[in-house]
Amino acid sequence: MSRSRTGSYPVTWADYLRQFHDTRAGITDVVIGGARHRGISPYQWAVQALGDRNPVVDMACGSAPLHRLITSAVCIGVDSSPAELRLAARSGAGPLLLADSGHIPMAAGSAAAVVCSMSLQILHPLERSLAEAARLLRPGGIFVALLPADRPLSLRDRYRYARLLVALRRRRLGYPNDRALADAVPLFHAHGLEIVHDERRRFGLDTATVGDAFVRSLYLPGGSPGRLEAAGRLARGWAGHQLGIPVRRIVATRRS
Repeated sequence: MSRSRTGSYPVTWADYLRQFHDTRAGITDVVIGGARHRGISPYQWAVQALGDRNPVVDMACGSAPLHRLITSAVCIGVDSSPAELRLAARSGAGPLLLADSGHIPMAAGSAAAVVCSMSLQILHPLERSLAEAARLLRPGGIFVALLPADRPLSLRDRYRYARLLVALRRRRLGYPNDRALADAVPLFHAHGLEIVHDERRRFGLDTATVGDAFVRSLYLPGGSPGRLEAAGRLARGWAGHQLGIPVRRIVATRRS
């Protein structure tokens, strides 16, 4: 795996993720849970695709924001971060498993649905996580993934993101699996999953209270404290305005 820098120490991507979730548990929920498109959050958009399937495995569940939305099924949360799972447990989520997304201690075919919310872009190796999702699903089961997207955005959104990148001294906001997921059809097909829907929506985030949290929710290995503070000051200046958060939802079924 390629190496990056956080502070003055070279670390792997896995090291960076552990540090990120140890110190910022629940930050994704603060941002994604607060964004809205026609009155619903991205999490609600994901749950809509699940229908009445039961049980559901929430892969890389983080602080388990989906648990409070999935009320008619058993929702099993799986994550490799003890800090995230502690936060999930305090909110009443459960059952919860401390496990890597590529090695989940559950029987093959034991899930009617697997959902992976805002995590598939960072899981490594991606192929192993997809294979594990397919293994857990019974034939005809459904896999739902939420991912960051680069569209749709308004002109004002694009201007704000451009200024944010200048503050961070970055060319783009990217993730390790962006290239592999750009054309997800063959990737999913190779693991027994057939994509039936692949959509994008713009969700508006009220920056009055979470502008700073938005910056802290970004995966920015190698970002210096000074650059992060500059980006945070910029985001705090957006108070009273909405920032577009483009989100992609992939829905796939498990081949029989």
